[in-house]
Amino acid sequence: MEQVPLFAVNDQLLQVIEEAPRLTIQEEKKIIADTQKLSIRYMRDLCHNAARQSMKHIVHGTQYVVCWLLNHIHEKQQKNHTLFREKIATQLASFLAFLEQQSSSWFNLDAHMPHVIWQPIHEKIQVKIERGKAFVLNNIEQDLVAVFQNMYTDTTTHPTPSFKQAHYWQALMQALCLEQEHPQYDTARCILLLIRYNCNHPAFIRYVFSRYLLALDASQNHHEHWQEALLHINRIIPEKETALLVKEPDCKSALMQLIQTEIDAIHFSDKAKNIMQVACPFQYTLSVTQLAVWLRMQTDSGMIEHHNTTELIRYFAENALTNRNQNIAFKSLYNKYHQPERAAVQVMLEYNVRMQNILKALLQ
Repeated sequence: MEQVPLFAVNDQLLQVIEEAPRLTIQEEKKIIADTQKLSIRYMRDLCHNAARQSMKHIVHGTQYVVCWLLNHIHEKQQKNHTLFREKIATQLASFLAFLEQQSSSWFNLDAHMPHVIWQPIHEKIQVKIERGKAFVLNNIEQDLVAVFQNMYTDTTTHPTPSFKQAHYWQALMQALCLEQEHPQYDTARCILLLIRYNCNHPAFIRYVFSRYLLALDASQNHHEHWQEALLHINRIIPEKETALLVKEPDCKSALMQLIQTEIDAIHFSDKAKNIMQVACPFQYTLSVTQLAVWLRMQTDSGMIEHHNTTELIRYFAENALTNRNQNIAFKSLYNKYHQPERAAVQVMLEYNVRMQNILKALLQ
């Protein structure tokens, strides 16, 4: 089996890290000096092995071993911290940065970043996303702040992010720091920046779409609203080769698809209205909160088959009346559908008992 470059040096370091012998100051200085020459030894071994192995194999092998050594040092430091191991880790981290810079075409950015390298990056970011003097999310809606913090935690704790994700968060935080200096920095500008940097986490995409959804005015032309939203998103020019989640669709495309679905649903709804020509709306003796629970019962039980919950709720808001409310607001029915009130559920349980008695009577 072929030995990866720097095998002898790695073997020496592993022995030092694992056995932790009692070294003299001169011996420690010699080992640290040898470690500082890793870049030179790597280039020498690279020239020797390049004719027999692919560059990808050489770089990946070297990266894997150095990352393993750094993680091994971290584990040892957790139990017994020594200045000597800290110096070795610093030199190994410096060499890994050199390897990434010199061999960027073959460096595995999807590999997990060693904890020793990630920890100082994480501490700098943590200070900026938690409320304090360095907080970069001032004047931003609390809901977006929570989404942002959850996205960061979700993508950086398994156990560490990949090199690619770590670089992404560094670039994004740098952009946010610059954006914060703009006199009109607010939630809208922050959202545009996150879309531009392809923040394609599902939680952020849901947040942005919900924001457009809740901005609908009952008196507004819904088709125009979604057309404006589509145009707004389409104008954003994304950063090249930037993504929070590599395997997920990009943020801009996902939002445009959701908005286009709403536009298509409106077209379908308009055609259905023209065909059905509803003469008079449905009238219920229920309150809006109770109507929302009743509608939820029908959909969750499978009595009503639908493909777009939003359009179904909008249809009932436009075509239903209650004894207490002649004009049902879409936002109100939408919110109460997704967050049923306990009192309304109890009332519908009473109606359910009545309906069961009626069905039993029909069977006799």
